[in-house]
Amino acid sequence: MGGDDIKIQVWDPFIRLCHWLSVLGVVLAAGTGFLLSDPWLGLHVAVGCALAALLTARIFWGYVGSQYGLFSNFPLRRQEILHHLLDLALLRPRPYLGHTPLGSVMVVSLMTVMAFVIVTGVLVLSGEEKQGPLAGAVPYLVGHHAKLLHGLSSLVLLALAALHVVGVLVESLLTRQNLPKAMIDGKKDAAFHIPYAARRSWGQAVKRLGQAGLLGLAVLLLALLFPAPLPVTLTPGYVRLCGSCHDPFHPSLLSKAAWQAIVGDLPGHFGKRLALAPNELAEIAGWLIAHAAETANTEPASAIGSAATLDAPRITATAFWKTKHHAIDDTKFIAAGGVLRCSGCHADAVSGAFADQAIDSKPPSPR
Repeated sequence: MGGDDIKIQVWDPFIRLCHWLSVLGVVLAAGTGFLLSDPWLGLHVAVGCALAALLTARIFWGYVGSQYGLFSNFPLRRQEILHHLLDLALLRPRPYLGHTPLGSVMVVSLMTVMAFVIVTGVLVLSGEEKQGPLAGAVPYLVGHHAKLLHGLSSLVLLALAALHVVGVLVESLLTRQNLPKAMIDGKKDAAFHIPYAARRSWGQAVKRLGQAGLLGLAVLLLALLFPAPLPVTLTPGYVRLCGSCHDPFHPSLLSKAAWQAIVGDLPGHFGKRLALAPNELAEIAGWLIAHAAETANTEPASAIGSAATLDAPRITATAFWKTKHHAIDDTKFIAAGGVLRCSGCHADAVSGAFADQAIDSKPPSPR
């Protein structure tokens, strides 16, 4: 039997499973992030968590796994990389049983960019959506700016993945090895076998996990010690008095000055004459002003609350509201109970968070 007929197990089951699950995860994350609407954000977050777990496991395996997946065995020396580039330019690349030098660079690049995508995603979820364990620690503006970095780094990740696929196909043609098949069954030709000792390092793996754990613990402690202001819970009295005509709007949706203008002109309340007992008016006015947009760290509070004008303090008159709702057909507003019924589409309207995945694209019938 010739050497070309002998196969050697190169990629262990864990590496192969991690690889293909990561491929699936990146595809799902890209689809839910770039192509689908806001209600799919829940699946997007779940996929992101799965990718974070896979990345963590792969990093750990890079210290203690099988020999060809160990970071210590990656051919990353500059001379090796330059020689591999030259061989590719001459269309005669040397076949490797494990990762090639450029393949090793690509693996490290993919893992690094994916880690950045995950971190920025956590910042967006915590700061802009006010969800997750860091919701009380990440300011809205941090999450807002992280959103741009999250999107850009995701595009970089997709570009690297596409380049990786092209590189694998080119190497397969030039070396006459079926590299995609090798990542399925784990086997490659023994003719390319260059034996070397596996340099596992449990100590390094434990050290890296310990460092990551300490960093995570420090972040959680900061979140507990220095929480960002979150929206207040609506009081029963406010819901009873204001919810009889329209949804009881969360106080973080308008500024203090706007609420003062509204409660100071209740007899002419947007064309409707209202009458409240002095104690009820004082209670509601004090509560609304005390928990206005300036006290909350959410996207609506930052955008709507600061934009409503004093002469017309309408939430629906702000540029932010119009931008978010301009593509929505009037029939959906009617089905939801009108523009004054936020809860018809936003399941978390009473909380003031207005998370993207809490949007119901098929609103219930009006009450």
